[in-house]
Amino acid sequence: MEQSNHSCSHGFILLGFSDHPELEKILSGVVALFYFMTLVGNTAIILASLRDSRLHTPMYFFLRNLSFLDLCFTTSIVPQMLVNLWGPEKTISYVGCVVQLYVFMWFGSIECLLLAVMSYDRFTAICKPLHYFVIMSPHLCLKMIILVWSISLATSVVLCTLTVNLPRCGNDRLDHFLCELPAMVKIACVDTTAVEMSVFALGIVIVLTPLVLILISYGYIAKAVLRMKSKAGRRKAMNTCGSHLTVVSIFYGTVIYMYLQPGNSASKDQGKFLTLFYTIITPSLNPLIYTLRNKDMKDALKKLMRVHQESAKLKKTLKKKIKMKDAGNNATSEDYFILLGFSKWPHLEIVLFVVILIFYLITLIGNLFIIILAYLDSHLHSPMYFFLSNLSIVDLCYTTSSIPQLLFNLSGPDKTISYTGCMIQLYFFLALGSTECVLLVVMSYDRYAAVCKPLHYTVLMHPRFCHLLAVASWVSGFTASALHSLFTFSVPLCGQHQVDNFFCEVPALLRLSCADTHANELTLMVMSSVFVVIPLILILTSYGAIARAVLRMQSSTGLQKVFRTCGAHLMVVSLFFIPVMCIYLQPPTESSYDQNKFITLFYTVVTPSLNPLIYTLRNKDVREAVFSQLPLVVSFNAQIVLEKIRKCMMDKSNMTSENEFILKGFSNWPHLEIVLFVVILIFYLMTLIGNLFIIILTYLDAHLHTPMYFFLSNLSALDLCYTTSSVPQLLFNLWGPDKTISYAGCMIQLYFVLALGSTECVLLVVMSYDRYAAVCKPLHYTVLMHPRFCHLLAATSWVSGFTDSALHSILTFWVPLCGHRQVDHFFCEVPALLQLACVDTHANQMTLLVTSSIFVLIPLILILTSYGAIARAVLRMQSTSGRQKVFGTCGAHLMVVSLFFIPAMCIYLQPPTENSQDQGKFIALFYTVVTPSLNPLIYTLRNKDIREAVRRLMGQE
Repeated sequence: MEQSNHSCSHGFILLGFSDHPELEKILSGVVALFYFMTLVGNTAIILASLRDSRLHTPMYFFLRNLSFLDLCFTTSIVPQMLVNLWGPEKTISYVGCVVQLYVFMWFGSIECLLLAVMSYDRFTAICKPLHYFVIMSPHLCLKMIILVWSISLATSVVLCTLTVNLPRCGNDRLDHFLCELPAMVKIACVDTTAVEMSVFALGIVIVLTPLVLILISYGYIAKAVLRMKSKAGRRKAMNTCGSHLTVVSIFYGTVIYMYLQPGNSASKDQGKFLTLFYTIITPSLNPLIYTLRNKDMKDALKKLMRVHQESAKLKKTLKKKIKMKDAGNNATSEDYFILLGFSKWPHLEIVLFVVILIFYLITLIGNLFIIILAYLDSHLHSPMYFFLSNLSIVDLCYTTSSIPQLLFNLSGPDKTISYTGCMIQLYFFLALGSTECVLLVVMSYDRYAAVCKPLHYTVLMHPRFCHLLAVASWVSGFTASALHSLFTFSVPLCGQHQVDNFFCEVPALLRLSCADTHANELTLMVMSSVFVVIPLILILTSYGAIARAVLRMQSSTGLQKVFRTCGAHLMVVSLFFIPVMCIYLQPPTESSYDQNKFITLFYTVVTPSLNPLIYTLRNKDVREAVFSQLPLVVSFNAQIVLEKIRKCMMDKSNMTSENEFILKGFSNWPHLEIVLFVVILIFYLMTLIGNLFIIILTYLDAHLHTPMYFFLSNLSALDLCYTTSSVPQLLFNLWGPDKTISYAGCMIQLYFVLALGSTECVLLVVMSYDRYAAVCKPLHYTVLMHPRFCHLLAATSWVSGFTDSALHSILTFWVPLCGHRQVDHFFCEVPALLQLACVDTHANQMTLLVTSSIFVLIPLILILTSYGAIARAVLRMQSTSGRQKVFGTCGAHLMVVSLFFIPAMCIYLQPPTENSQDQGKFIALFYTVVTPSLNPLIYTLRNKDIREAVRRLMGQE
């Protein structure tokens, strides 16, 4: 059974619409159009409802969630579908298929439940109008959304896990355009009646139950509307409820027809087109339905486009500031420029900040990855990848020359840049942009030599000549920039310092001049022609010769290789040159300035982030290098060091097995290892980012310099160390066939896992005592929780944990193992190591039980005692605000305690049995990986002080 599933773990073939090849091109166009409509429409709904304060109501909060859901829902399907429709390759990787299956089920279930929640909102608004804002409080709305997402996730996990674990006996042809439950069940080679019944039962719960609730809600709404005497009230109710009913009808009609009928009653092609309708067309219609029938939303969208008055006010304010500075000191304005940037659209600045930051991070990670990959993998030591790594370096520097300043200006009211900073920014921006133009020509020549002169390629593209071409690209770009920058800054500005762009750029600076800039504009046009038009002509000439050579080729594999490498380069050329030509080769007009800002934003922010994706997605060599080098990158080349150590040990002694352990981990489920790798990596990154953020925030914000947040920062530091003691080794073992860990590594891991786990138990007690003192002894709190006493408590927690671990580790490693080295766990843990012993371990198990009781049960009893006293104090409180504050801080701590202690008790306070071993692995995975990533979320979502500190840090207060 394991082999049967493993046989197709390399991927699946999505047959899709391959029975109708004449329809594929038409479908790709239609799907792309509707996908674009979905993206634009739902993004507009989200932005309009966020910007307009009149739409800050429960109804539009749920509508925002629906729009966000539709964006994610379609994006989980459409990109893969377009790739399969456009070309002959219909495959999807095993991991990609599993992820798509889980995500598709998750988002589909969310939409069913969310539509029911929206109908309840409409019922409350119409049937209980006087109590609407009391019933639909923001807190309840948020809880309902979290509940919807959680229930749907649980449903998706149950159904998809049942489906994925079905043996397929090598069947890998899915008769659908996406990885969907019925299609996956059909290729199983065993009786699937139980799975189909489970799917049918949960389908009724997730689909029919919400539909029944929706119909009940609208039954009450219909009665309430019929009793209304006001025509205006009836019309308003009809408008909002009509939109929702239309969406419900379109979504549920197709879903019920698909999933609640017997599997063999409908034709396969009919099912595909129905799925196509509700996954692609329905999400694109939702924004139209809500805007065409909803006056408030139409007004908000119009308001989103009407920003001229606000921009005029902002300009006046900036002019006043300049005049005041000029009056105080005439020389002051000469030392800085004001980058107006996107100040005409102040409501867009936060959105742009987030979007640009995301693309900048993608640019940094993607291009650094390309550079490191081209350096590490010997298969990529060729001229093509040498120039690609140069392009990645250019893109890194190019974005860094403008984006950090742009992010700074978007995050606050200060839009200034120093005169020197403006000169440097202009110089490097021009230099790197010109270098990229020349470098793209060099890369096209390299492709020409490879395709048209394959026998002479190594002679033509000699390493020395490649280095010369790269140096020529950089030198020409920096020389041209030096001349251009000197000409630009020699122009007199006459006190004008408002640059109408988000960075210092030649056309924007020339507009500030009080002299004739005709000569400068001609120079700009000539230089742009030299560095834009001429390179583009040379690139097109190269690809003309390549096209002729390709038409003469008879080998299909050769054609595919050419299209992959040249296609990637052509896409990069198009993404860079088209917007550059729109900016620099058109006469400057007043109306084009705002348009040019967004075009410039595209080629300075978006294009450099797409280049690594284009080269990795379309290039087989890069993809193969990724899969061969990823373990090295993940472990920071630790694998190489370990291999060298192992070789030395093999040479010196035949007793290798005595110096290492084999961590079996999840090797019983090889098909789950890649999925677990991705999931654990995501949670590990969340742990690192979230806990580092808590530590930095509590350090920077003076309002958080209290005992509670001192202990919270200790908990975050503890969680960082705790996960890092086991997760990197786990990721390394999950990725490849090597499951070993050295004897010394195992000792160190055991010691730190025990030490940090014990420390967390004691620290959670200390935190509960802090809450007890704050709630039950508020007048004596500052005396009881003196800073020196807090430091003493924290130190006691750490020392007790590390001392206990030292004793436990020594007792464990004293036990003789008699050559047994296969640890049935994913890290070195006491119960798993004791199972390897060849002597009676009853004494060790009793010691483990006693120490676990001391560090698990006693802390838990103390915590419960503290919260018993807190509960009595809360019941005596008369102030509702006081109660809310107590629930906010104590609720977060109680959730953290529950998430940590419950799985720890399941592991350490039950007798070890053979059956509980596999269960214990997943429980241990939860409290070592998931719990530390949730702690920051729990404390930020439920804690007003943390949220306010975040706002202060972001400059919103």
